[in-house]
Amino acid sequence: MSIWINRLLVLVLMNFMVSANAEDVTALVKSSQSFHLTPEEKARFVEASDRFEKYEIPKKIDIRSVYWLDNERLAFSSRKYPGWEAKPNEMSRVITYNVTTGEIIDSGYRGVLKCLNHLGDMLLAQSEKESGALIKLKEYRWFNGKWGQSLKPTEYAEYSYITNHLCSLVPEGDPIFAIPPEKQPPGFSNVMPLLPEHGALETTVIRNNQGQIEDQLHLIKPDGKRLLIGNRRLNEFYFTYLPWNETYLETVVSPRIPRLISPSGEVSCPIAPVLLRVWGMTIGGYATSYVTRVGMLWGVQLWAHYWRKQGIFLQTNEGLLRIEVGQHAGPIKISPNGCMVHAQVVRGDSSRAAPRSQIRVVINVCKKIEQ
Repeated sequence: MSIWINRLLVLVLMNFMVSANAEDVTALVKSSQSFHLTPEEKARFVEASDRFEKYEIPKKIDIRSVYWLDNERLAFSSRKYPGWEAKPNEMSRVITYNVTTGEIIDSGYRGVLKCLNHLGDMLLAQSEKESGALIKLKEYRWFNGKWGQSLKPTEYAEYSYITNHLCSLVPEGDPIFAIPPEKQPPGFSNVMPLLPEHGALETTVIRNNQGQIEDQLHLIKPDGKRLLIGNRRLNEFYFTYLPWNETYLETVVSPRIPRLISPSGEVSCPIAPVLLRVWGMTIGGYATSYVTRVGMLWGVQLWAHYWRKQGIFLQTNEGLLRIEVGQHAGPIKISPNGCMVHAQVVRGDSSRAAPRSQIRVVINVCKKIEQ
């Protein structure tokens, strides 16, 4: 065995001393170098790509900026679908697509759908230059309101971000990461507003008793009470609300650990299965975390030569299930009830040199197909 493999084994085993049998992990690490799935790897998950109800969205429908309107219908901006195609200077149409029936309805909205939440709050951006060069956020005309109602213009402030759970533009906040803590004015922070009944999350930077700089994340309840959540800044760009269990998810990419934050201040940090962590440490790539009603969902992307191992994995009481063999492209979107999973995936060899088979699928992880 090469010196490199020996060193890798030591590193991996140090990370799995408590969570897994050292002998099993050693065999798993040695076998992971293969471009094909090995017996040791296959023993760690179940192939289940045909176990759940799955819907493929026709390729003739152009889909951009997709969100769930409810548990059956997707809403998205489109420049082409059966019966209509946008002209170069024409804005996209915002349409709905019923996953189970295939019905398409024009909502009447025009532009790029930038956000739609479980309450029907939406954010729309308009420009007649959609089909041209990349448009900066400040160059759009912005509108917000409730789905199905007239929208009102809203101002875009530079360095703002979109809150997925509120569908509003929020300023980035004070430059707390650019100024040493001891030189910051009192009250300097970044604040993420939550749903009104839940309060807000506040990120600050302090110098601790050891003289080291660390982040602090506090939950500020509506009554003003402050609870320390942790010592890691909030990733506001990948922060979503799960209405089916009333929890906020901070989606991260491994090896970082995701956080589930409840309005009460409780925090849980799901850890990726051993197989996915070993792959991340040995053959590169990463797993992106999501949550469904039936368990954690991991979108696994690996280096090109290992494409046979990637896919979408569902972690349930039954174990780890691979429910889609393709590499997901872009964020996975979960329906408000936590059951319907929308993903854009590339099946087969996902390297740039290979012909691409890119599709959009919706998987109902709450409904199994009778075998």
